[in-house]
Amino acid sequence: MERTDSHLEDTLQDLNDRVNSLEDGGDRGDLLEAYVNRGNVLAMLEYRTSALDDLESAADLAADLESDGVRVDAGTFVKIHVTMGSLIFDQDGDPVEEYDIAAERLGDLGPDSRHYDLRSIVRMCISVSENLIDSEHPEDSEPFIRKGLDILGGFDPWSDNRRMELRSLAAEALDGLGNVEASVEQYSIAIAIGSDLMSRGVLEEPDALIMDLVMKAGSETDLGRHEDSVADLTAAVGIMESMMENHMAYDREALVTLHHDLASALMKVGRTEEAEKHLIRAMEIGVAGYVSSDDLDIDVRRGRTAMHQRSSIT
Repeated sequence: MERTDSHLEDTLQDLNDRVNSLEDGGDRGDLLEAYVNRGNVLAMLEYRTSALDDLESAADLAADLESDGVRVDAGTFVKIHVTMGSLIFDQDGDPVEEYDIAAERLGDLGPDSRHYDLRSIVRMCISVSENLIDSEHPEDSEPFIRKGLDILGGFDPWSDNRRMELRSLAAEALDGLGNVEASVEQYSIAIAIGSDLMSRGVLEEPDALIMDLVMKAGSETDLGRHEDSVADLTAAVGIMESMMENHMAYDREALVTLHHDLASALMKVGRTEEAEKHLIRAMEIGVAGYVSSDDLDIDVRRGRTAMHQRSSIT
């Protein structure tokens, strides 16, 4: 990290010299790019206020150029406003205005645009969509999600993992807009992609697939589709149990919670004996460790009590 920071500081000094030279009467297009480049280096060094100053100067210069009939490259235009939006978001501000301006040129953005290649466009679309959803502007994430999906051409593992992320974000955005049916559809697509990736051994984040299953199950419960909810929670539990058995990193407390949630879902459809098994399994795993089989007789009684207490409040 220190070596990276040192390299960025050297780059910043070079850009300072270039900006100073161009401000004294250089080409306006070159000055625009220098502002953008220096703003991004300042952002990487976490000099956020200075970065915003440079990017605001770049935005003003881009507007002047376009008013004079000079078309600013889509990559430069998007980079200015996406970076400004991200900096504002990082400082707990509302980034929607800058992201909406960036969205105006998304259609022109391609792998040959300045500052971007195909993968960085997709990563940008994912990051912006996450920030917009977190900022309670799910409706504004749609053009970025669509752009990310449209530009993903291949079906290699990297592309499919990103496709899964984008479908999950689409589901989350739709849920935030109250369109639960459409949200479930998008989660279903994400889960299908993730399940295929897992079967091929190239799923980057198993936790993401588990979360999609849990979120879909919650939406199905809201829609009264309790058996579907049970099926998705069962799949989520199965994945995490497999992670534990194969000595993969997993969240023990989350697995306990999943078993409890599945038990509650099973109770809603009258499958009491199966629910009890999951409560027992939750106690076996425990937050603090494994409970031996010698304790299971008393755990069964406690499990039934816990199950009825849980069902009474859900």
